[in-house]
Amino acid sequence: MSKKKEKSISPYSVDLLKIAKDIGVYKNVFFDIKRPLTEVDLAQVPHLEWVPIDLLEFLRLRNGVTVRWHLDDAATGHRVEGKVDIRPIQHIYGSWQDIVYFGHEPAAWLARMQAFHIVDFFADEACVGLFHTPAQDPELHYYDFDAAPTPLGVDFRGYLALL
Repeated sequence: MSKKKEKSISPYSVDLLKIAKDIGVYKNVFFDIKRPLTEVDLAQVPHLEWVPIDLLEFLRLRNGVTVRWHLDDAATGHRVEGKVDIRPIQHIYGSWQDIVYFGHEPAAWLARMQAFHIVDFFADEACVGLFHTPAQDPELHYYDFDAAPTPLGVDFRGYLALL
């Protein structure tokens, strides 16, 4: 007698389905869901053990997700646009020189910002990221490129819930 395998849905799949449902009322929704992580991808990450487990589990299933949308308000003529751009692991843990830091900042600032890695690059002038350090702090920070990163008080899983 054979047992039928049950398919389980990852909690991260549910999160993406929720995002899709929540923005489903908007017109012009664009999804770009990347392939799962490979061992080659993981081998490129320095100190893989420092990567927050929730982020790593998400990226194992889909190594990056971009969702863009807009809503045209007929009454006001205004357009509201939004984007979620969870970067692939190779981008998150690559160099952010000339975006996050430029190399001419004071030494203490430069050292700190070299450890900052963008997770969600949702706008040209702002992002959400984390500090990749031996402390292994999973807290995400909002960074608008004109000030210091601001703690959001949530980890990656909490951030997805906020979306």
